[in-house]
Amino acid sequence: MNIRYRSEGYWQGQAPSGGRPPAFCRFYDLKWGFRAAFRLMLTYYERYHLDTVEKIVSRWAPSSENDTKGYIAFVVNELGKRGFGAGQGRAPLTRQQTLIRTPLTRQQPSIRPPLPPFPSKARLPVAFPTQEGNMDTMTLDHPRENPRLWIALVVAMAKMECGAKRIGLAEEKACEEGYHLLFD
Repeated sequence: MNIRYRSEGYWQGQAPSGGRPPAFCRFYDLKWGFRAAFRLMLTYYERYHLDTVEKIVSRWAPSSENDTKGYIAFVVNELGKRGFGAGQGRAPLTRQQTLIRTPLTRQQPSIRPPLPPFPSKARLPVAFPTQEGNMDTMTLDHPRENPRLWIALVVAMAKMECGAKRIGLAEEKACEEGYHLLFD
């Protein structure tokens, strides 16, 4: 994931630049890069109230540097493959308008095998839009309340930046580890 370089050691697990500061950070391990991405997503959500895929991607990949609409469409499509479907229309959904689903499991169909479920006795809420809204504009739960959706979101963003074929199961596992490094 492309995280702009700020200063040496700004992010936990950040590798030294080796002299001249680069445009983007490097990390000792993928899980640390994903942890930094989750930290940014949490900041977007809590400080800037960016609570939809559209708002988050527009900040992460601004139209001055990216095809933001194409990026959003790609991320929404990837989330759809993971079982986070989309309805029709453009109105954002409130938490009361979302359906509750169980976390992804190995039995659910997917283009690639999903990550193993989180060890939890409770069922986690997963935002799932109804006919009134699209995945790109629906309001997302807080990352602590809905880890499966947020991990899927960050994996989709990594696929967009690195190429879908370069993000496999090992990278998805590193993304899950990055989530746990931040939130556990």
